[in-house]
Amino acid sequence: MIDYIQLWNMLTMEKLSSWDKIKYDFGKVNHSTIQIVEFRYNGDKEVSEIEPLCNCIGHTFKDNVLTLRWKIKQHPPRSYESTKVIMIVYKDQSLDDLTLKAYILK
Repeated sequence: MIDYIQLWNMLTMEKLSSWDKIKYDFGKVNHSTIQIVEFRYNGDKEVSEIEPLCNCIGHTFKDNVLTLRWKIKQHPPRSYESTKVIMIVYKDQSLDDLTLKAYILK
């Protein structure tokens, strides 16, 4: 019989062990700013591509440190919560995703 809790824990720990974190919440941020965060890669698979799913995210990957720069929209009509996803593609075609979150103030 499959122990689903043990399986979930193994999968979660494996995913968490590749990066020092998989999500980052900037909290409340002002519009028209650039938010920067670093993710450290601890895995042993070779990263082949880094694909932010929004062109508002710039990135650099050097010495196993992924630096993300999120350019926050200028003058939104209201405050809102926003989430951005960055896909990591490995040489073996496996994937990871990293998530950024912020509450953007008007």
